[in-house]
Amino acid sequence: MKEYNQAHKLLDTAVEEVRTISRNLQPGSLHDLGLISAIRDLINRFEGENYPDIDFQHYEMPVKMDKMISLSVYRIIQELVTNSLKHAHATEVLIQLNMEDDELVIQYEDDGIGFDQSNLKRKGMGLENIKSRVNYMHGNLTMESKNGEGMSVLIRIKYLL
Repeated sequence: MKEYNQAHKLLDTAVEEVRTISRNLQPGSLHDLGLISAIRDLINRFEGENYPDIDFQHYEMPVKMDKMISLSVYRIIQELVTNSLKHAHATEVLIQLNMEDDELVIQYEDDGIGFDQSNLKRKGMGLENIKSRVNYMHGNLTMESKNGEGMSVLIRIKYLL
């Protein structure tokens, strides 16, 4: 009986870990509520005096979007916010999403410490993941940053409604 209880506990733990991994792969709010609400939900996790003020604006966004594009955009914004918190020590962040003609446009700015773009290779996987996601969507990424001057990111993705 003792072995059965141990096996049952291990199975419960494994199931919970799979659920956690699954939620991280595809956030429930993204699936249930759509991209805009999922981003709001993400931003709400970063409220309080230890976090920057995050201003999220969106204009003329389609209600329904391709699931892979939605997930990629969500992950890009998640990574940018995480970088602003962990590395840039930003106090203010601006996120804008909008449609311009046939392009989905993401504009992101923070007032953090910035970085020297020539040292970007040594910065870790976060920005490389962003580049990878943008390339996957056949998008264009422009990133500007200088030490002490924050960061600005502009992403354009062809998107046919």
